[in-house]
Amino acid sequence: MGEINVYDPRFSALKRMRRSGKNAATILQDNRNLVMELIYENGSISRKQLADITGLQLATITIIIKELLAQGLIRESGRVDGGSGRSVQTFCMTESLCAIAIRMTEVYVKVAAYDARRENRYVRKVFFQSESTISECLDIVMDSIRQIEDQLGKENILGIGLGVEHCYRLIDDDYAVWDEKKQAYVHIGKMLYDMTHYHVFTNRAINYSTYRLNREFSDQLGSNTCCILVNINVGYELESAIVIDNEILYGKNGRCGQLKNLRVSKSNDLTYKDVISVPAMLNRAGELLREFPESEISTIGDLNIRDLIRGYDHGDSLCRKLFDEVCYQLGYCVAELLRWLDPNVVLVGDELPSSEEFLRELRSYVAKYSDERLAQRVHNLHKERVTKNDPALVGAADFTFQKIISEAGWGRMG
Repeated sequence: MGEINVYDPRFSALKRMRRSGKNAATILQDNRNLVMELIYENGSISRKQLADITGLQLATITIIIKELLAQGLIRESGRVDGGSGRSVQTFCMTESLCAIAIRMTEVYVKVAAYDARRENRYVRKVFFQSESTISECLDIVMDSIRQIEDQLGKENILGIGLGVEHCYRLIDDDYAVWDEKKQAYVHIGKMLYDMTHYHVFTNRAINYSTYRLNREFSDQLGSNTCCILVNINVGYELESAIVIDNEILYGKNGRCGQLKNLRVSKSNDLTYKDVISVPAMLNRAGELLREFPESEISTIGDLNIRDLIRGYDHGDSLCRKLFDEVCYQLGYCVAELLRWLDPNVVLVGDELPSSEEFLRELRSYVAKYSDERLAQRVHNLHKERVTKNDPALVGAADFTFQKIISEAGWGRMG
């Protein structure tokens, strides 16, 4: 199965250039992988740009480009100004290539597929009831994978990025879950590999999310100083991940950043999971209905967190009060993280409103418990709240592309 589990978000282009002790075939494969990595990373790039970045001779780049075109891994993507009044051809990855991304939680599983342009080609979200066995979850996953294979072609699937949370534990470099039927921990990455025979990369969903978001914020963070990014996901769990100089911290058993068990106050046993996770917010909304019987959520039978977010965006009084309480609790937690770590950026998202108004309210509480300067480091993601935009899914697919290109190798390459 190869190295499928240990998660290393560092961009490995420079590592690819260390060729001492390698034979000619290995060097050529490294050069191919490096060129593919840069084409994927840039979206569209010319031969000259590739030569400038890699330090390879233009003739070598031309040979590699010709091979990749013949293998159907890349295609021409138009001409751009190459300077001195000359236009040059650019190249991008073939859109038919795709990666599968999976997110497994306590209450639902998401399965998606993204092509080389990071465009979503398939997405499915299914809620389930059973926690006693992994079989229901895997049945949903395999059914979705078969649909993706039928739709996109099995030969175009590069691999699977699997993000887990809740009851999954890092055991022997793979994430495992207790199976009541077997009365043992089962390794989810190995099980999925045995069922599909694709490359499978397993990690916590929050780490995949952070991998993607760190790449998006890399230009803002700069490269001349020690850069720290904290990503907080408020969902059915309450998790965070910490990145220092582009490397995710793991901690014991891969659980660095799990905030759910931190105590809210000395005066009681409440944890942050008890007050700002999705189950806590849904429970609190039910309590607030007595105070706001005319709320727009009062007629909703099976209340969902998205209903509360929608109500907040509509100005519903109950939902506004609910998320004000969330901002109060979360603002104090974020202020503590800012004081402890002095991060450059704190990202807050998942099952929370993504509006500027919510961000201003959250920053006001962060400033109250720290200061205004630190509060401005807090950001949320202004994207449409739909499953295909889930950073954990996008990050898992992105990581799978990068890992396959740079380390796992390409089956159709010589």
